[in-house]
Amino acid sequence: MNFRQQKICLSAVVLAICACNSPSGPQDFDAGHTDVSPVETFDVRDDPMDTGPGTGDTGFDADPISDANFNADAFDTGPDATAEDTDTAPIQPEFETGDPPTGTGLITIGTGRLSFQPLMQGDTIRWEMGVQGGHHIWVAVEFDDELIDGIDEETRRAILHRYRIVHQDGTLLAEATRIGGLQEWDTWTAIGLYAVLQAQRRPSRLDGDLLQYRVEVEIEDHPPIYREVWLYSECCD
Repeated sequence: MNFRQQKICLSAVVLAICACNSPSGPQDFDAGHTDVSPVETFDVRDDPMDTGPGTGDTGFDADPISDANFNADAFDTGPDATAEDTDTAPIQPEFETGDPPTGTGLITIGTGRLSFQPLMQGDTIRWEMGVQGGHHIWVAVEFDDELIDGIDEETRRAILHRYRIVHQDGTLLAEATRIGGLQEWDTWTAIGLYAVLQAQRRPSRLDGDLLQYRVEVEIEDHPPIYREVWLYSECCD
């Protein structure tokens, strides 16, 4: 048997093994519980430290982007490196440290993997390293009871919430969009979500820089809702 024939035989064996180990039918797949999604849903009810009575809706990512194939360090050539040329101009922040976020609507923006932590102007937000080598920021939003009580269950399950992290120089660093996935505790919240760093920046070179964190919420037959806050970047866990 020559080398070419050996390769063909080996390939056939590998394919046969894969076929035997593959499921025979479609699988239920919750992308929110994997590290390849820019917005991860971490079910706090599965955490042994949690004692809350939370229940919630199923959610899914809109336009998922993986951090598995993106390594900002491989492209970043200095503090002035950007992901791409955009029409976004540098932003002049105007805020007083400790003031609440600006915007409209009955939501509170924050961060948190296992619990909701509201954010105020001038707070610090931390980049964390994922298991696949990328970096992300935990994002979260809390909904006022008055807002949720005014809509039906179907509408609530279809709420779209979008998160954007923009550098002061106008570069979009990270964004994520989720539909549904709210958890009910004392209030309805979306926690355990993250936005993956997509711009060609090293988080360590963002230390102390100002970032604009904006959350937009879309609810059927409801005026637009958004809140935004200025935060100081910090690296890295």
